[in-house]
Amino acid sequence: MNIKVYGFRVLKKHLPQAYSPVDVFKAIKENRGTALDRRGYLRIAAVSTRWKHDGNYEEWWAGLILRVRDAATFNRLESSGGKLELESLDLKGGKIADLSYFIAHGETGSGLIASYYQAPGFTALKFCMKLLFRKK
Repeated sequence: MNIKVYGFRVLKKHLPQAYSPVDVFKAIKENRGTALDRRGYLRIAAVSTRWKHDGNYEEWWAGLILRVRDAATFNRLESSGGKLELESLDLKGGKIADLSYFIAHGETGSGLIASYYQAPGFTALKFCMKLLFRKK
């Protein structure tokens, strides 16, 4: 599996007034595990942690983005001879979910996201953040 790491930054000028990058990560933490999209396949979670660096403790946010595959697309319902048959199709690579990890500094809003081919990446993180603030 080829994992790529991308940098991102949550800029205050793109946030609603009176919000900071820390507020973004707090909103993710408060809504962790909640389905964000209409179909319920995209979920995000984050937790804050304190790491010691150069004798000072700094708050960082670590989390993951989970996209569950649609089970309905991997089943086929057929009718033959008055009977209904549910046939299970093979999953691509045997995976039912894809996930990516991210870590970010709350004060600066800078972070890294690690993802692989077809996993939710930067655009999914951006989409999740937009949806969280639309809910408020």
